Amino acid sequence: MNRRFPRVRANSVRNLEVLENRCLLAGDLVANWQAQSLVGGMADGDKVTAWMDSVGSIEATSQRGEPTLVEGQFSGKAVVRFNNSDGIDQLFVADSDSPISGATDFSVTVAFATNSSDLT
Repeated sequence: MNRRFPRVRANSVRNLEVLENRCLLAGDLVANWQAQSLVGGMADGDKVTAWMDSVGSIEATSQRGEPTLVEGQFSGKAVVRFNNSDGIDQLFVADSDSPISGATDFSVTVAFATNSSDLT
């Protein structure tokens, strides 16, 4: 018997699953939109109608609604605020420019905060 794991014998064989190798996200990052990149070219409170990513020069455009640049939010950094009180706010990337168009395996990361207690 093993003292740390009393039900496991010291000479027992364990079959472990081998996981496939994963690349770091930063290693194959294909697009990156950061609100802070809009500061300087836009004023605090301006409507975001076009937003260029910093990796692949892919432009996200506002075809519906009016997302807004708000400076000094996350640790002093800017955010793009999507507020549905004035209608749906959206940014679009053209299919021909989309880094995930046709992809069958991809990851998307979004950082956001809400002050809503309603989950709907």
